[in-house]
Parts: sequence; C-alpha cells; structure tokens
Amino acid sequence: MITKWLAAIGTIGASVLALIIAIFHERLRTLWWHPNLVIRYENHSPDVNLIPVKNESTGAMADCYYFRLRIYNEGNTSAEMVEVFVEEIHRRRADGAFDLMFLKLM
Repeated sequence: MITKWLAAIGTIGASVLALIIAIFHERLRTLWWHPNLVIRYENHSPDVNLIPVKNESTGAMADCYYFRLRIYNEGNTSAEMVEVFVEEIHRRRADGAFDLMFLKLM
C-alpha cells in the first residue's frame, strides 16, 4: 500500500519537475552558461587617433579624438544582440582627480 503511494507521489513529483524545467529552461541555462564581455583599450595608435577638424562656416579648428574599444567575450556561450555605448567621459586633471566631461548625445 505504501509503495503505491510512494510511486504515485514520485510520478507526480517527476512530472512537476519536468514541467518546471520545460518552462524555465532558458533561465536555468543562463545560471551556468552566460557571456562575459570585457573591454580592452590601449592608449596609443591604432586605438586612439587625433584628427584636427575645421568648421567650414566659422573657420574654427578643434581636435577630434577617435577611440577604438575592443570587446571580447570571455564567457562560455555566445553573446547575441550586443550594443555598446558611451555613458560617461571623465578627464584626468593634473592632480590625478577625475572630472566628468560634458557629453552631448545626438
């Protein structure tokens, strides 16, 4: 009698476990396998380029910096639908402290 109850409870438990795995398999998979994106940047050419630009209407000259950021995936699965954007830019002062620079996004 007890073995029949244990078999019934075991069958129901296995069915519920299989249902949970079927519904949440993507979330459970990301606990162990996920991308780990790392940014690498070197402060010399070709990662940094300084190009002077001239405003044709006013004739004013300004320095224009181009930066190349290298994004590597050190995780154990591929990264999909990845977008990288600059959120803040800081400038190092002569005393070693950093100031937040004005960043105008279009």
